[in-house]
Amino acid sequence: NPDEKGIVYSVAGIDQKITLSAVGGPTNIKAVAKSVENNQNLESFNLTQMPDTGLWTGIISFKNPGAYKLVIEAVDGGGNKTSRIINDIYVAPQSKVVSEGNNEPINAKVEVFYLEPESSRWTLWEGASYGQANPQNTDPLGNFKLFLPEGKYYITATAKGFTRLTTDIFEVNQSKPISTTLTMDKKLGLDLGKIDISLPTWTTGISRYRF
Repeated sequence: NPDEKGIVYSVAGIDQKITLSAVGGPTNIKAVAKSVENNQNLESFNLTQMPDTGLWTGIISFKNPGAYKLVIEAVDGGGNKTSRIINDIYVAPQSKVVSEGNNEPINAKVEVFYLEPESSRWTLWEGASYGQANPQNTDPLGNFKLFLPEGKYYITATAKGFTRLTTDIFEVNQSKPISTTLTMDKKLGLDLGKIDISLPTWTTGISRYRF
């Protein structure tokens, strides 16, 4: 849903479903993402009509972060074309996990936990219901993709040779992309092949969530 300014938020690499109705007998509809600056077509997504409802639906997924205008372009049986701007879209960059000090990307396991309102217990967020993996592993650049519905959450990150990181609890009031950098501290200890001898530490890797 758009915010009070009519802007829809997304995150690079996340698939999102769009569904709309159309009148006038269109035979082809596509969603086109145009540059806000110069109106240039940047990405295009074909929509398919569902035979049971007559609605048009498709998946939009943006490769690059930035600000876009989402325009619906339709063609009817007579070859007549029409278009309409439906929303402005802001696509946030993916989140990252990096090493403290040198900002090198980390191969980490990221988990999202959700506060269940009825039981008031923290549980692993059911990302599959929203087409997302949870837990998920970062890519070679340390990136991970996350778009959360309304609720209270915290995120953990674990990686070999690093202290486990746990974010502060944060609240999402409307479905939003999560775009943040999690910084992990190297674990104090000796790594002897498969034997990891950890030294005592009195600090934990805590990263504050930020939009």
